[in-house]
Amino acid sequence: MPGRIKCCLATFYWKIYIHARGLEQFGYDGNIGREPENKNMKRIILSAAIYIGIVSLSYGGGARPFDFLFLESGARPAAMGGAYNAVSGDVNALNHNPAGLAYLKENQAIFTHSEHFQGISQNYLAGGYIISRREERKKAEKKEEAIKEKPETINLEICKDMSERERKKYYFCTGDPELLRPKEEKKEEDKEKKKIAQGMGLMYKRISYGETERTTLSSPDGGIGDFDMSAYVLSLGYAAQINEDASIGIAVKLVKETLDDAEGKAAGIDIGILRQGAEKFAIGLAVQNIGTKVKYQLNEEKLPLNFGLGASYLWSENLLFALSLNQPEEGNLSFHYGVEYGLIPQISLRMGFDGKNEAGNAITMGLGLRKDRYGINYAYSSYGNLGDSHKFEIIVEWK
Repeated sequence: MPGRIKCCLATFYWKIYIHARGLEQFGYDGNIGREPENKNMKRIILSAAIYIGIVSLSYGGGARPFDFLFLESGARPAAMGGAYNAVSGDVNALNHNPAGLAYLKENQAIFTHSEHFQGISQNYLAGGYIISRREERKKAEKKEEAIKEKPETINLEICKDMSERERKKYYFCTGDPELLRPKEEKKEEDKEKKKIAQGMGLMYKRISYGETERTTLSSPDGGIGDFDMSAYVLSLGYAAQINEDASIGIAVKLVKETLDDAEGKAAGIDIGILRQGAEKFAIGLAVQNIGTKVKYQLNEEKLPLNFGLGASYLWSENLLFALSLNQPEEGNLSFHYGVEYGLIPQISLRMGFDGKNEAGNAITMGLGLRKDRYGINYAYSSYGNLGDSHKFEIIVEWK
């Protein structure tokens, strides 16, 4: 598998590079299986094959441009094996299921630095903002609890949070003039009840594949600088509740990938839905990278479309289980499992299985530390003989 992946990717990217640099005039058509007329070209071909082949393994064997979009950004989802399609509460939902932005616990900012194998690195900056909250669920729960209580033990204060129409459903809330409030106050209450939970997120990340020495026909031994390979993503997302149990979200993204002076650009969207049938169980569905074709100088390719399905279960206040399945349009189905356990409110342990990691044992792990509104996260994963990946993250929250 690794050899086939490297060959496929190197061929694709090398054709782009040949077109971009105008090297066909020297008798080279970009076919790696053919011997170039100038043997010094082998050095550049080998460099491209090594870099692209290495990076492809970190994406789980993808062989298309912009597969870096599936490389984990945040430390918490990375430590949980990428099982994040049905996990909400932080801005990392923007990368897996934008519908989760509706359930942000606090406004927050995240910065993550990742050190991968072979000199590959990534910087990730994201922010989440709560537009409005909705407390309807809590009120509904209070009503249900009130029905179960005996009449003599019912706290009539519960009736004050109900409209006149709602009071008629409960015998203990009718006929008491003290519970009726002025119309103006009731109007304000109705406005508050119409408010829905909404959240938004913004993120930017840059991936650097490092630099390699540039060689040309006239300078086969180098000495004329290096060329860089890098990728960029800018994404803006919004989510809102559509009823008591579900939310929908959408994210718009701009992506760019560069190889020396050749570059590919595209725009796409992610859409998702998240349903929380009970407070402890959630299920999420997302479609990622719906968008324009990737445009290089003389080449066009589609963005790597992906379908994600996930579920999560909050076993207790400090124990979370998560599962995700990802099916790319062109590729194999991958499974992701994750668990998070809070030893104490300030310390969380995480472990997972990343099915996209075909180079290592796919086991992931991490640690989270929190103090008031500040937090630090760390994630680790192994890619076998290629090396290890480390993520270091800082979190700041505010109301």
